[in-house]
Amino acid sequence: DIVTVLGASNDETILGAVKAAKKYHGKIMIDMIAVTNLEERTKEIDAMGVDYICVHTAFDVQSSGKDPLDELKIVNRVIQHAQSAVAGGVKLSTIDAIVEEGAGIIVVGGAICNAQARAEAAKEMKRHLR
Repeated sequence: DIVTVLGASNDETILGAVKAAKKYHGKIMIDMIAVTNLEERTKEIDAMGVDYICVHTAFDVQSSGKDPLDELKIVNRVIQHAQSAVAGGVKLSTIDAIVEEGAGIIVVGGAICNAQARAEAAKEMKRHLR
């Protein structure tokens, strides 16, 4: 029900996706991975009528100190229409703060996939979402 488009895409691409989503009753999520001016681009994309704007911290840059919560706060501060979402860097030590910040969608990958007990890790994450 949700199609993801990169935030670095041309405006025409994003607008075309929004138009198609409305026609077929779907939703559009914009993935902001590697967007250089997050605040400015978020404002532009929010005005295009997308449903979600997703901050996405790539696994290989998380060790550099890039924090998805900081980016989520920027997005939440400037959006007026879309909901925020988060992918990358979501783990037990960060999920409560992400939930408190109010992300509409939280994508958990490595914290589950890299866990020794994946089912238990997923259940524990889910408990933090309630």
